[in-house]
Amino acid sequence: MKQEVVLEPGLWMPAASMTLLAARLARAGYRPRLFSYRGRSPLEASIERLAQFAPSEPAHYVGYSLGGLVMLETLTRHPEIAVRSVLLLGSPVRGCLAGRRFGRHRPGRWMMGACGALWEERE
Repeated sequence: MKQEVVLEPGLWMPAASMTLLAARLARAGYRPRLFSYRGRSPLEASIERLAQFAPSEPAHYVGYSLGGLVMLETLTRHPEIAVRSVLLLGSPVRGCLAGRRFGRHRPGRWMMGACGALWEERE
């Protein structure tokens, strides 16, 4: 049985942005699954959607940018999800100065939506 890999893109990126990586993983013998979310949707909704999307068997998880933060939050809050490995690519796990600066302005806050809090500095 092929091992599943859940791929999650960054903010404002469609799941299709992960298709090249998915194709390469498929050629390497994995079964990729693309998860999409809306950055302006409530963070809790994205977390619960990913928890429902998660395979029942242990899987690998790859999240890019904000998608990695949503993934990390999901896996932290749902320890029942079976995980083989987690890879966060360019995810601001300790906050993001550019994101904080962008969020200071009205258009930035609107574009970041409910995920804006994830860009804040963390310890």
